[in-house]
Amino acid sequence: MTRWPSIRVARRLSVLAGAIAFLSSGLAVTAVASAVPGSPGVLRAEGNVDLPRFPSISPDGETVVFSWRGDLWKVPFGGGTATRLTSHPGRDHDSAWTPDGSTIVFESDRDGTTNLWGMAPDGTGLRRITDLDTSVALGGVGLDPDGGVVVGFTGYLEGDLYRSPRPYEVPIEGGEPRRLHDAFGGLNVRSPDGTRAAFERGNAKWERRHYRGDDRRNVWIHDGVADTFSALTDWEGNDGKPRWSGDDAVLFLSDRINSTQNIHRQALGGEAAEAITDFEDIDVAGFDATSDGRKIVLHRWDSLFTIDLDDPNAVPRPMVITAPEDALDSEENLDISRRITEAALNPDGESIAVIAYGEIVIRGTADDAPSRRVTETHGREGDLAWSPDGTTLYFTTMQGGNASVMTATVARTREEIKKDYVDRTDSSEPESDAEADGEGEEAGEPTDGGENLDPADVADEGNENVAEAADEEKGEEESSTESAGEDGAEDDATPEDDGDPLLDPARWADAVSFQISPLIQTGTNDHRPSPSPDGMTLGFIRGLGDLMMFNLATGEETLLRAGWDRGIEFEWSLDSKWIVFDQADMNFNQDVFIVPSDGSAAPINISRHPDNDGGARFSADAKVLAFSSERDSEEYDVWYVFLDRALEKLAKPELEK
Repeated sequence: MTRWPSIRVARRLSVLAGAIAFLSSGLAVTAVASAVPGSPGVLRAEGNVDLPRFPSISPDGETVVFSWRGDLWKVPFGGGTATRLTSHPGRDHDSAWTPDGSTIVFESDRDGTTNLWGMAPDGTGLRRITDLDTSVALGGVGLDPDGGVVVGFTGYLEGDLYRSPRPYEVPIEGGEPRRLHDAFGGLNVRSPDGTRAAFERGNAKWERRHYRGDDRRNVWIHDGVADTFSALTDWEGNDGKPRWSGDDAVLFLSDRINSTQNIHRQALGGEAAEAITDFEDIDVAGFDATSDGRKIVLHRWDSLFTIDLDDPNAVPRPMVITAPEDALDSEENLDISRRITEAALNPDGESIAVIAYGEIVIRGTADDAPSRRVTETHGREGDLAWSPDGTTLYFTTMQGGNASVMTATVARTREEIKKDYVDRTDSSEPESDAEADGEGEEAGEPTDGGENLDPADVADEGNENVAEAADEEKGEEESSTESAGEDGAEDDATPEDDGDPLLDPARWADAVSFQISPLIQTGTNDHRPSPSPDGMTLGFIRGLGDLMMFNLATGEETLLRAGWDRGIEFEWSLDSKWIVFDQADMNFNQDVFIVPSDGSAAPINISRHPDNDGGARFSADAKVLAFSSERDSEEYDVWYVFLDRALEKLAKPELEK
């Protein structure tokens, strides 16, 4: 099996526009921030760290650890330049500090499943804490009643019939996990004195905003000394992700105000929760706090914010974070062998186009042929289709929320670049009369005789006139040196005309650069292009299911069949005169139709059956049509119908022949 080489793809996440709201006390936000262009009054933090997530704060409140580009970094509480702590192809996410600040515990899937790891605050001393074959989620790090440091986490370790996770703990040194208590729940974290544990129960997803129902999440307290449980919250929406604020209060997320997830504080046995933040529209995704709950770091949208409740003017302040740029973080070589979702073989059999990671990649079919990336867009490409001569690749791109039909052709090949370089740097050939008269300059040839040229300049120039001039020069050279016959006699024979090199489909196998052009771009979701075998017409689907014809010579569009079903499929006959398609009616019954491709007659229902029919294909002579149907026992079989009455009159032996 031919294995596709790796290609380079962009990995860096785009910078998203963020927003800063106001604290529940009504105090205005004051922060070092910049306005988003076109959005007066909407602020975001500056800095090249564009999507920091999963923050944790040191016990002294001076340092914040966060995840960025899949690795862990640390930065002062007030912002500034971040320092990398981990560097691994795996993803390092949530983290938590031990109470004495000597160790950072974090989640990582570097061994295949998400386990817990530990390291020193400077990133040294990396070690594994759990070694489980199922992924776990970090809750928090604290002290047990005996003063030992324990790591709380959530997992499915016992194969319970009731599909909800349980809370577990493991010593900071590692070892066998033990269940914290017999209740289901997770994200457990010990109180500073170690006698209680806060955890959440419920399975409603946080991503399901404004959920109100019986599966909602709530914060519970387990008293380890008395072995009792008490519900801290009973809001009809989601409450969870607890953190302690001293031994007698808990911080947690809730959307009970503004229909937005904000940080709240609830005292044990207290009457009502107090809102710490008052954001609107955009949720607080996660947060962490010092054990006394006075310093908080939170993640919202594409920024981290800090709150110092000891400040009388406490407001959420966006962290301005910068970090050294690392090219390895911006691009990554990926093996696409097992990431191909679509493929189309060039009619000449010398090259193949595929879709991988939403982009088009081309390579020759020969062993060890190089791969080249054809497209590099933010939208997804698909619906690959070659022109009958193999020189043009049609495809669909999704840009601006609408699908459009595009074309790709070869701009330059490796061989053309090499030939141009050799021709332009070879000083052994005498200057021709045409060059002396300045014709070479008009054709795009250099006027300095080809000296001091860089091969990269030739490769990047992409001037078609240069290639044409080089071809003409080669033809003249071959003509002047050609001999006639074995007897050595010379004649006036000229070399055979090979035609326009741009019409050679073999150029795709050696392609270096490409020309991408829009063909049908109307803003009406045009997709699934299919050229006719004669290369004159392009069929495509518009909108919800209109079957359209596009004349490639005139650009004229024709509606062949209106429809509402995006699942419509169509096929050309080899003589390009007929289209067969399957389409569902308003009762969701699918039938096979045939129609002249020029629209000169109305479509004819060929299958005519209350069960579904589809996937029709013509025979080579367009006299027989085969299709799949579930008309017999509601099982799909292949059926066929004669489109030529003469075939019905043949005896069975003649018909089989």
